Amino acid sequence: MATVHLVRTPGGLKAADDAAVEALRRLAQGEVVRVEFRKVRNYRFHAKFMALLGFVCNSTGIWPDQKVLLAALKIEMGHCDVYQISGQTVMVPKSINFQSMDDTEFASFYERALMTLAEMAGGIESDELRNGVLNKIARA
Repeated sequence: MATVHLVRTPGGLKAADDAAVEALRRLAQGEVVRVEFRKVRNYRFHAKFMALLGFVCNSTGIWPDQKVLLAALKIEMGHCDVYQISGQTVMVPKSINFQSMDDTEFASFYERALMTLAEMAGGIESDELRNGVLNKIARA
């Protein structure tokens, strides 16, 4: 199965890059394919999320680093798989990588994460977190 990127134009969907042109060229005329629409993830939005985690880590001192905070956040949000192993409940955080979430899904995750982080960080207002991360990005 090939993954291709298409772009919507007034004339319809068109190949967005050379790989997509080649994949579409290999299709026979009249051949039917199934397409799953996923909005490509915005790297800058992901970087904003990572800046948010850094801001919370630096502002609170509760978590040693962003990796630990991200795992705690995912578990707090219920973004994890839950297993019973030897009578113990084990929570394994799910991925938020670019393949597992499109931009629309990540935007929803970000908004829920913002509210959850505000609570986890001791009741900081979510607007304060928004402004803090925007200031951090502006200085970078």
